[in-house]
Amino acid sequence: SCLSVSYCGRDCQRRAWKGHKKICQAAKSVQVHVPLSSGSKVPKSSRQLVVKVQIALQNSIGMLQPDNNSNLYCYDEKRSIKEFIPSSHPQFVELGDKIRKHGIRLENNGPGVKGYFNAFVSQSGLSIDITKVLPIQPW
Repeated sequence: SCLSVSYCGRDCQRRAWKGHKKICQAAKSVQVHVPLSSGSKVPKSSRQLVVKVQIALQNSIGMLQPDNNSNLYCYDEKRSIKEFIPSSHPQFVELGDKIRKHGIRLENNGPGVKGYFNAFVSQSGLSIDITKVLPIQPW
C-alpha cells in the first residue's frame, strides 16, 4: 500500500489499479519500513494512521539541540505504536533530513525536531510515507 489514496472499497481499488500502479510503485520507494517490537501493539488487521517522528534532543550549554546520532522515536496518537528507528536503519539519514528541513521547530531559525507522517501498520510492520511532512496534529 502506498498510502497516497483511499478507496470506498475493494472494487473501486481494483478498477483504479491500472492508472494508479506507477504512482503506487514510486510512492513505495519513499517509505520507511520499521518492524514492530514488543513496545507496539500488533494490529489484527492493517490500518492507516498518522505517526509523529521525533529527533532526540540533548542539552548543550543550557539549550536543547537535536542529537542527530541518536535513535528517532516514532509513535501514534494512542501510543499503540511506539518504535525507535535506530541510526543503523538504511533510511535514518533521509528521514532525519526530512524532519530537520520540513518539520516542527523549537525556535524560528532552528532545525526541525519532529514531524507528522501518514503511515500504514500491519502485522508485518510499520510503513511511514516520508514524501510529505503533515501539518501539526491536534494531539
